[in-house]
Amino acid sequence: MENNRVESLGNNQENFKKALDSAITKAPIRSGNRIYLTDLWIITSIPEEIIVELLTTNNFRLPEEAVAIVDDRRKHKRVLCETSHQGGDK
Repeated sequence: MENNRVESLGNNQENFKKALDSAITKAPIRSGNRIYLTDLWIITSIPEEIIVELLTTNNFRLPEEAVAIVDDRRKHKRVLCETSHQGGDK
């Protein structure tokens, strides 16, 4: 169902990707050199489910000091996006 939600965004999907890309560069780097999903949500106001879908289906460049973006909504933090090499992959 989530895939259909992102696909149904149509032209807005590119706008969400741009907003998310910008938010990644602005988000604070937390412990373990990670960026938290909730920080991206606060910066962009994009629904968390859409952010999760975009992060898991697209490649985003992370700041040099960050190693991953994690879903911090639960006690066990799930990795949504991580660098494949220094500087990330876009």
